[in-house]
Amino acid sequence: MIAPTLITAMTLCQRLVPAAQLNEGMTIVVTGMLVGVGVGAGLGGQVIESAGAHRAFAVPIAAAGLAFVVALRGRRRLVGAETR
Repeated sequence: MIAPTLITAMTLCQRLVPAAQLNEGMTIVVTGMLVGVGVGAGLGGQVIESAGAHRAFAVPIAAAGLAFVVALRGRRRLVGAETR
């Protein structure tokens, strides 16, 4: 799961960020991914403690749904930025 996400995020960053700021852009991408993994792990642990392991599978499903909605909402902006 991490490799395809990292490849996609870095490719988008390389296409959208000016070459002079590529290092900063990739730093922000990696930081965002690490924050997401940390928040997801913490939230999953909380759900396991309070509702059990079976219910914790809802955490990645909800995260995937949220990522899908964000991708749909941001698609037009990304396509516009890439064509420029």
